[in-house]
Amino acid sequence: MRSALDHLMFAAARPSNGKQEGNIQFPIVSRRALWRGTQYRMPGAPRGMRTMIEELQPYHRRKWPQTQTLWDLHQLSNWDKHRMLLASAAALEGSQLNVVVSGPTTVRSERRFRGRAKPGAIVARFEMGYSEPGAKVHVNPHLAFLDVFDQRSPETLGGRPIRTTLANIGNFIDTEVVPRFERFV
Repeated sequence: MRSALDHLMFAAARPSNGKQEGNIQFPIVSRRALWRGTQYRMPGAPRGMRTMIEELQPYHRRKWPQTQTLWDLHQLSNWDKHRMLLASAAALEGSQLNVVVSGPTTVRSERRFRGRAKPGAIVARFEMGYSEPGAKVHVNPHLAFLDVFDQRSPETLGGRPIRTTLANIGNFIDTEVVPRFERFV
C-alpha cells in the first residue's frame, strides 16, 4: 500500500533531474511543522495535488480521524524496512463454554476472558454447584482467536487487529486518496 502511494506520486511528479527523481515519495508526516520539509519529495507536482496531499496528512486527524490510517501505514512500512519484521500475536477475541451436565448437579458460575493469549493462560472458568456422586460434566470449549500486532511493533499498533488495521488503511487509500488524484495522473 505504501508503494501504491509512492507510485501515485511518481506518476504525477515532474522531476527535472535524476536526483529529484530519486527523492520522489508520497509524504506522510505526523506534525504540521514537518510538512515543509517534504516538498522535495514532490518535484514538479501541481499545486492542487500538493494541497490535497497536505489535507490527507495524519496531523489533521482531529478534523478527519481516518487520516490516522496513513500514519499507521507509515509506521508499518518504516518498522518493517528499518527495524525488524512485524511480529504478530494471538488475542482471544472470545470464548464460550458449552457445559453439559447429566445427573443431579448445577453450574453455579461461568467466566470468560478476552485479550492477548499467553502460554498457560486461563481462557474460561466455571464453578460447579452441588453435585451428587455419579453426576457427569462434559465441557466443550469454543475459542475465537484474533491475529494482532505484537507489543514489539510500533507503539500505536501493538495489540491492534492486523486484518482490520490493514483493511482500514487499504479502504482509506482506495476510497479517499486515489480518487482525489485521478485528474493529476
